[in-house]
Amino acid sequence: MIFLKDYYLIVGAKCQCRRAFGKNIFRILKRKETNGMKKVLFFYVKGCPYCAQARKARQELIEEKPEYARVEFNEVDEGAEPDLAGQYDYWATPAMFIDGEKIYESHLGEKYEEARENVKRVLDRAMED
Repeated sequence: MIFLKDYYLIVGAKCQCRRAFGKNIFRILKRKETNGMKKVLFFYVKGCPYCAQARKARQELIEEKPEYARVEFNEVDEGAEPDLAGQYDYWATPAMFIDGEKIYESHLGEKYEEARENVKRVLDRAMED
């Protein structure tokens, strides 16, 4: 068993479907919640313009709806934590996960308005019961 932040994880078998690299997959056994909300795991790369626009969108959304500030974002620098990043199925940053499920992944050419809608969707999902 591995303790990672507020998740208790157990290492599963090699997965044949994940990027065809056979990375280990995890099964979440228990999740601690913050203020009754799910935590967001936010993968980013330093200097990434799409990551910057996702952060800007999150800040604007918090200003419009202060309850969004209660959603905890655990930011993971893909370059600094490649082993952790390799355990999640995504190709582009920013990528956001809740309970191991990818909720948002950016794409080349993504406009700010689209990123904002996606970040809002992540925040709303984190606030669901």
